[in-house]
Amino acid sequence: MPRRVLFITLFALLSGCGLGRYAIEHTVDEVHAMDSTTHALGSPMSTVQTFWVLDGISVINTQKTLDDHLVSWISGDDCSTLKALHGEPYCQPKPVEVPKVTRTSYCYKNLAGTTCYTQPQPGNYQPAGIRTEQVPITQAMP
Repeated sequence: MPRRVLFITLFALLSGCGLGRYAIEHTVDEVHAMDSTTHALGSPMSTVQTFWVLDGISVINTQKTLDDHLVSWISGDDCSTLKALHGEPYCQPKPVEVPKVTRTSYCYKNLAGTTCYTQPQPGNYQPAGIRTEQVPITQAMP
């Protein structure tokens, strides 16, 4: 029985060499084809160089690699390699969005400065300014 397992393992390894070589050759050809496509589109860089540049731009702007964006999208969590390098967990649950409401303030000048109210003041007073802001519901109540 052990002899049969050895034979099957040896056969799988030897036949896999040809398959591995075929896969490597075709992968290299596909990368070269992609490189010619990027050159045809006007990019002076190879596909790998273009990926690294885009990955760097993503890290600078979002603190996440392109892979982190993909993992975050699939998992629904906030995943970041940079946070993991600083000792934090790789994926963290996204913070819960607090519902917000629009609050409008009507501001009037007086002797002491400016006073703002939640409703326009009666009379012929013109407000010095109207401010509209998004505030969490807990702060919206006076």
